[in-house]
Amino acid sequence: MNKEKLRKLIRESIEDQLLQEVDLDYLNSAMLKEERKEYRKPIDLSTASTRQSNMAIHIVSDDKRISMVLYRPHKAYSNNNWVPRFDLEGPYADHRVVGCIIATKTKKPCISPTFQIKYAALAKHMQGKGYGSLLYGLMFQYCQQLNIGLTSDHTTDTSPLAQKVWKNIENTNQFVKKMTSAQNDTFDYTGSDTPEDPEDDCAAGSDNNPEEMATHHSWQVTGNNYLNVLKDLIQQHNNYLSQMNNSEMYLESLKQEAYDLFMEVI
Repeated sequence: MNKEKLRKLIRESIEDQLLQEVDLDYLNSAMLKEERKEYRKPIDLSTASTRQSNMAIHIVSDDKRISMVLYRPHKAYSNNNWVPRFDLEGPYADHRVVGCIIATKTKKPCISPTFQIKYAALAKHMQGKGYGSLLYGLMFQYCQQLNIGLTSDHTTDTSPLAQKVWKNIENTNQFVKKMTSAQNDTFDYTGSDTPEDPEDDCAAGSDNNPEEMATHHSWQVTGNNYLNVLKDLIQQHNNYLSQMNNSEMYLESLKQEAYDLFMEVI
């Protein structure tokens, strides 16, 4: 299996998972009425189970790539209390990663700065519980702080399932299209639609087919629905780092587990 086919399988698998969390009946009725649905609030981690309420997020970000790993440490009973464990190996080391999402900078401007969602995955036991929406919400919120727009994968083609996920975003309040300085908000795949505006030039996938792209815009969220959750998860992560004997090795193990999760969803 070549790399492009592998990427497509990974993408289509997670899109199938995420669609389980999209209210398609509501979406279809809203589209017929030309209405926009309300932006859903994130799952309330503070009222979730003990394992879920102790979640944290590890974010690695630079000018070309943003990766997020949502995880929870295992718990051990000590001194009449449940405390986090940060084992690198052994019976407590597995299944820490809840989900992960990666966005990379588009090769062409695509109304720069714009990143494309390349990969996302959820652990099987966490699917259908709102965590797919949480991952997307956290990525949009994080990018909002950096004035970065998000779009679908424009390096390869996108499946019909991906188009439904992004259609859901298009029909949800608090999401707006980024615009160029010339006030254009739609990608120009040929360079001839708006030849005077190179800021909206964008690639149309490996087959150069705009119809296979899930969205033709760079999207930003205007609200702060996920801001407090994002801050809390980052703070929890920093708290955990301060308790680790070898944080570098632990983070490397999280990175490997996230990769394994991507492979598992194929």
